[in-house]
Amino acid sequence: MKKMPLILIATLIISIFNYGCGTFQTTSKTNRVITVDETDVNIDEPKINVPTEPTIVGNDRDVHGCIRSAGYTWSQVQGRCLQLFNEGLTLMPPVDKALPTDLDSPFGAIMQSFLIFSADSNRVELFMPNKEAIFFHKTASQGDIKNWIAENYKIEFLNSKFIVKQNMDIILKQY
Repeated sequence: MKKMPLILIATLIISIFNYGCGTFQTTSKTNRVITVDETDVNIDEPKINVPTEPTIVGNDRDVHGCIRSAGYTWSQVQGRCLQLFNEGLTLMPPVDKALPTDLDSPFGAIMQSFLIFSADSNRVELFMPNKEAIFFHKTASQGDIKNWIAENYKIEFLNSKFIVKQNMDIILKQY
């Protein structure tokens, strides 16, 4: 007989716990009207807003239809969405230009950049972290050196490696 109050208390605790863990979803505010000096006043009482629909991964297409969360970026020279890390030529800053402690580095840390070439290799797109793509066009080759230029940037292909210069300083290299 002494176990009966314990069973009732346990049942009560479980019932309270289950009620407290229930799922309540409200997405709107309610208006409550109170009267002050014979004047009705509307008061908005906010309720907790819980999303009723789950967020769909991959539902973040840009203006070209590229799914950013899947790593796709629009390439103007290729005319399609592509994953830079799969299709681009990977370049890294020279070690002395972008150490993680180097606050003056344009990258802030050692991060990859990518080159994307047009089918005829006359145009090149450079994708650097936190910057808009830079477009290059091919110039006349000088001996074994092939060049592409854009604004104050230059891409050189020498000894089977690509380098990117900005104002004659090497900022990216193919390793």
